[in-house]
Amino acid sequence: MDKIKVAGAGMGPRTFFEIRQACAAAPDLQLLNDAPLPVEAAERIAALGADVLVVAVDRVSVGALRGALEDVRRMAPGLGVVAVLGEPEIEVAQEALSAGAKNVLVQPVQGDHLARMILEAHSAKEPAAGLLRPRQGLVITVYGTKGGCGKTTIAANLAVALQSLTQKRVVAVDLDLEFGDLAVLLQQERHGHHSLFDAIEGLDIVPEKLLASLAQSDSGRVSFLPSLTDPVQLSSISQRHVQHTLETLRDAFDYVVIDSHQSLDSDRTLEGLDIADVLLIVTTPDIPTLLKTGRAFDTLDKLGYGDQKVRLVANRSNTGNLNYVEEYLGHKVDYRVPSNGTVAVLAANKGIPFTEGSRKSDIRRAIFELARSIAQSAHPGAAAAAAVVRPPQRRWFGRVPRGA
Repeated sequence: MDKIKVAGAGMGPRTFFEIRQACAAAPDLQLLNDAPLPVEAAERIAALGADVLVVAVDRVSVGALRGALEDVRRMAPGLGVVAVLGEPEIEVAQEALSAGAKNVLVQPVQGDHLARMILEAHSAKEPAAGLLRPRQGLVITVYGTKGGCGKTTIAANLAVALQSLTQKRVVAVDLDLEFGDLAVLLQQERHGHHSLFDAIEGLDIVPEKLLASLAQSDSGRVSFLPSLTDPVQLSSISQRHVQHTLETLRDAFDYVVIDSHQSLDSDRTLEGLDIADVLLIVTTPDIPTLLKTGRAFDTLDKLGYGDQKVRLVANRSNTGNLNYVEEYLGHKVDYRVPSNGTVAVLAANKGIPFTEGSRKSDIRRAIFELARSIAQSAHPGAAAAAAVVRPPQRRWFGRVPRGA
């Protein structure tokens, strides 16, 4: 088998020495350059004919990484990328993965670990087709069968928590098109919003109009697409319009959080379920809601939604027996959100998500734990990198998380 050709860029002499030693010890790897290249030197990197680029990044340089890798890959299509971090910083690792790195690892570089990362990056590299594929964000659809189960509250606060944690672009979408109130939870006042209806031209959605018409939460953290300004407009919204809208937002944002309608007999609702990478089913531990959630699970099974993307969220988890919930639904509770009416109701009345508020709130901590889990599942390499030597005293979401 031909050796995998490796190039090193953007690193200091110490890091390059570690990589050179690791490549020398691995019979399948060949390091092409004898000194590190600047990652911006796209022509020089492309001229080497490498299969995999190992690039060092830190908090300062990671911001320019996306553009640099795009330049390199225009001239060297299919190049695999492994990022090396000097410190186990999850935000930097996530940004490197988002920019196009297949894997990340943290110094000191272990030879066998580096070889495995390079092999994975080489086997998963993109076909030589020219430019990078369009970036696609992670879609999280929040679904509940019963009004008042907390679906919209969870969706709004999850969107804010994801942005706070990752510093990525987040958009929330209200798919309860007639009477959705996502906007009420994200803004103190409704400021004459545009909606999906305003971006329609015939059978299509105009992406430029759609993106220009997005509203902003009062904090500026989250963009959002509110419900229709007039329920009569619903007759003009087709399944295709919803599909085009969600695909446009997925390509423009890192995270798309959908507050779904509760009816499963609508094609518009099913578009939100189909496109989801993570489908959060929200229930509460009371009999009426459990009965409806059970029927929803049966329907979702018939529609072909497997356990690979379905997650069960027990809202008001401290008000009932969760063992009974799991037994009745035949599905484990993946996330628990405790009841805290004082915090949730006050936040809703103010139009300020409680994830913007007091760090001492148990409900806030639960939503941040949910957001952290989703962010790490989206970028498992980043989670693994941060877990290597994360200092135990570092606090996340106001406390040391379980397992830290």
